Amino acid sequence: MTDSDDPLRMKLTFQIAAIGIAALVFSFLIALFVFSDADEPGQVIVAVLGPVVGVVGTLAGYVAGQTAGAAGKEQFDDRRKRAEERAMSAQQLVAVAGASTDADLLARAKTPFPEFFPGQTGNEQYEGRHGGQGRGGRL
Repeated sequence: MTDSDDPLRMKLTFQIAAIGIAALVFSFLIALFVFSDADEPGQVIVAVLGPVVGVVGTLAGYVAGQTAGAAGKEQFDDRRKRAEERAMSAQQLVAVAGASTDADLLARAKTPFPEFFPGQTGNEQYEGRHGGQGRGGRL
C-alpha cells in the first residue's frame, strides 16, 4: 500500500468501528424492549448483551490489529528498501576501491558516494587519523 491508500484504510476502519457501535446500541435497544417485562430486567439485559459486546470487541480488536500490522509492515518494507540501496552503494564503493590503483582513492570515492563521508571533504579524515602526514607519510 502507498500513502494514498492511508485515507481509504482509515475511512474503512472508522466505518467498521461505527458499525460495531451501532450494533451494540441496536442490541441494547432490542434487549431493553424485549426484556422490559422480565422479573429482573437489568440482569437479563446484561446477560444478553455480554456475548454481543464480546463478539463486537473481538472484531474491533481484529480490525485495529490488522490496521496497525499493515502500517508496521509498510514501515519495515521502506526501511528494508533503504538498507538495500545503501548496501548496493557500499558494494559499488568497494568495487571502485578494489579496482583502483590511484593514489588519491579517498577523494575519488567521496565524489560518487558522499553519503559515506558526511561533513568531510578532501583528505581530512585520513590526515586526522595519521597525524597530518597524508599519503606520503609513514603508516
